[in-house]
Amino acid sequence: MSRFLQNEDRQFCDLLPEHLAESREEVRLLRREPNGFETKVFPMIERPITVPEPHSSPYRYLENLGFFDGTKSTLVHAVHVSPEELRDIAQRDIGVVLCPRSNFFLKVGEPPVRHIARLKRVGIGTDGLSSNYNLDMLEEMRFLHLISAKRLNQDAAYFTVYAATLGGARALFIEDRTGSIEVGKEADLIFLDTLFPSKDPYHSVISSDRGDVKLVMVRGEIIYSRKQHRKSSA
Repeated sequence: MSRFLQNEDRQFCDLLPEHLAESREEVRLLRREPNGFETKVFPMIERPITVPEPHSSPYRYLENLGFFDGTKSTLVHAVHVSPEELRDIAQRDIGVVLCPRSNFFLKVGEPPVRHIARLKRVGIGTDGLSSNYNLDMLEEMRFLHLISAKRLNQDAAYFTVYAATLGGARALFIEDRTGSIEVGKEADLIFLDTLFPSKDPYHSVISSDRGDVKLVMVRGEIIYSRKQHRKSSA
């Protein structure tokens, strides 16, 4: 990574994503404390691993490398980050993408949603099938809402939908093109037709499942229609 950071080719990278502070073992590795990476993971790789000098946290390690200098960055997971680091992340205009079901699946803890909810650039993702049950975004949203409700109370529903829409677009630095319904943006839309709508539209979205998806539009083109799907299945 340090060689890449010093490479002039970095100027051609529009966005640098990085899985960061996902587990306590990662934090222990950077602090040079006993950790599972060195005792379990590295031996399985069967090749030399360069372990850096001690750092207080994964975020501070990348900061010291200059990872965030001059390039847009998005951090994935951010389970074990401090409130102070999250303030730095906000000031540096760094994106964060949460993967709450993956964190639950791997038993690495929950992201500090009470502090992360204050970020402008915060989204939600599913990580991958190696650490999740499926890639269903609606299920991911419901799980995020469940873990957020105990910290954010009534604001949890809004935060969840925001992270799945405009917040997610901002986390990837594409909010000028998508993430909200505005003149001049691409028409990326999902239409939901839930059987039990709530008075709160955010709760209606969260309570929906894949069976409630009536239509999916990407850049103004309909790529899925339940009506057309039923005709083709008949």
